[in-house]
Amino acid sequence: IAPNRRGEAREAEAHFLQSTAAFRERGHTAYLAISLGQYAMLLRDHGRPLDAERMLREVVTLNEEVHGATHPHVGVSSYLLALTLGTNMKHAEAEAAVQRAASIYEQALGPTHPITLDCAVARHVYRVEQGQPDAVDDLGTAVAQARTSVNARDPRLPFWLLHYAKA
Repeated sequence: IAPNRRGEAREAEAHFLQSTAAFRERGHTAYLAISLGQYAMLLRDHGRPLDAERMLREVVTLNEEVHGATHPHVGVSSYLLALTLGTNMKHAEAEAAVQRAASIYEQALGPTHPITLDCAVARHVYRVEQGQPDAVDDLGTAVAQARTSVNARDPRLPFWLLHYAKA
């Protein structure tokens, strides 16, 4: 992984441009998807969320081509796309992307796995952001269910659960 601290962002971006070009040229689609996903997170974290969104859409497509539509790599890339769409205030699209990730994770990891529960919480957060009726109550229910299923001190606790475990 290339360095992504603020002072090294340009160096990291140059690294990603070089590696993604090489993977494209050689037809290494799986490695291209990994590199583009990491590059997208660098862009998002350094104030370029629209570029990150575009790139993550490509990553989802590449992972589908390489692994199939229900593979956990598609779940990961869909989840990262959802977070980026949320950053870009595209909450309806974010909800759809995180719902897709949740379906993949539920099939691969089970309904009570922390990542599956995290997706459920994230979905309801995006519903609240859209002003959907009953979304706040549904979010409360999802958080309560997650709290009973997951140890809040678990260092592997995913993003949304970590945020709501403290609430």
